Amino acid sequence: RDNRIYRIKTDGSMAEPQLINDNDFHNSCAQIYVLNDKVYYLGTDSKLYAMGIDGQNRELVSDKVSDYLAITKEYIIHDVKREDSADKETHIMKLDGSDDKAVIENTKLNTVAVVEDYIYYTTGDKEIFRTKIGSGEAELVYDIAAYNFNVSNDGYIYFFGYEDVEAKKYTICLFRVKTDGTSEKAELLYKLADNSDYLNVVNGQAFFMDEEDSKSFIRMVDVDSKEVKNIFEYK
Repeated sequence: RDNRIYRIKTDGSMAEPQLINDNDFHNSCAQIYVLNDKVYYLGTDSKLYAMGIDGQNRELVSDKVSDYLAITKEYIIHDVKREDSADKETHIMKLDGSDDKAVIENTKLNTVAVVEDYIYYTTGDKEIFRTKIGSGEAELVYDIAAYNFNVSNDGYIYFFGYEDVEAKKYTICLFRVKTDGTSEKAELLYKLADNSDYLNVVNGQAFFMDEEDSKSFIRMVDVDSKEVKNIFEYK
């Protein structure tokens, strides 16, 4: 936890990681984005910066204090403190920091995912909503409790939730529903052994952390066949 950003080659061929940013990265922020040969990150002052992938040409993108960051090919999404209260409000702006405005007035979005012209998110009660970018209007997609969801390009929203709250079955499970809101109920894909904080869906495979028999794993589930593999075990 030394406030530094490093880089290594993806093939593991570097003997040592290369330091590109010294004592400026915000420890409490987990998000670092690399896009168009720039590295976007929150500095120790909680403001948004960009620099070259070699660590040079550092520039301030936004002087608004934030503790959350998400970046797409077109937009930056971040949380800022509202002027009239201590509450947070989620904003969207262009990659150069211009045209910064609230996604929905006086609203903080949770678990944000951007798909084409829509931002999908959850509320404090974890229902799944979406808003068309620029509309400022909220649309309920599913009245269901969703945790750590991930919107894939296959037309589904993947998320963690309890197996069956009404039946008092509280096993954490991986589910999916269609992004257009037409699923009559969530499809069960996998029952986890423990809670999981991370979920990513890539090319028909869902990746997440799980624990079983005092061991920790990164697991992969094929979302169609529902075949499960342990791809990494760690302590």
